[in-house]
Amino acid sequence: MHLASDSWRTGERGDVKANVVIVEDDPLVAAHVGRGVEAHDGLSLVATTGTLAGARGLLDRKVDLFILDLGLPDGSGIELIEEIRARGGLEPKILVLSVLGDQDTVLAAVLAGADGYLLKDIDSLDIGQQAADALTGGAPLSPSIAAYVLRHLRRQR
Repeated sequence: MHLASDSWRTGERGDVKANVVIVEDDPLVAAHVGRGVEAHDGLSLVATTGTLAGARGLLDRKVDLFILDLGLPDGSGIELIEEIRARGGLEPKILVLSVLGDQDTVLAAVLAGADGYLLKDIDSLDIGQQAADALTGGAPLSPSIAAYVLRHLRRQR
């Protein structure tokens, strides 16, 4: 697990930034996502971890956004979503970033409390902007994920 220093609380101009934690077990993906977060003026990378246990160890920190893979070596990221939502209070946003794009997994993550769901497409993904969108009330969804959610909502009628 990598923890950033406490200098993350203020940007170069003294402005407060949104605190981001990346939970991703693939070091190349984690590094790419980290660069995207750090390149965005409104975001500050607080920590990166590759395990569910490492992420649980960060739940007491001030985190505004978790960027979360679902397929972790020690469990499912959906468990972490449920744990975060069960804590109540000022909840962080949760943006899923996963290769798992089947309908059951997507719906399980969204129904557990994910605020967005993006499929890993490292070449075209502007994760900094997607993260900022999630933080300002948006719900970033990959197109195929949006289709699953819409079909699910239609079936509920």
